[in-house]
Amino acid sequence: ASTNNQSVVLHVANTGSAPAVIYKIEVVGVGTNDTYTDTINPGEDEWIVAKVGNCTAGAYYLVKVYTRAGNVYQANAVCKS
Repeated sequence: ASTNNQSVVLHVANTGSAPAVIYKIEVVGVGTNDTYTDTINPGEDEWIVAKVGNCTAGAYYLVKVYTRAGNVYQANAVCKS
């Protein structure tokens, strides 16, 4: 069953030496939130919640987090109902 207007919840940590500016979160095959903006300072971590679209409960999706520095971080996530 599809679940409408889902949010992705991510725990993100900045292990680098410069602030990371996140400007887009994509769940491949589901949707993209390109209005999300956040800055995570070096050594800090945060929980991010971003609306991305519809997903199928129990299915795994590739999640991509884009930073202004040009980095793309990826992880797999499961959709919950």
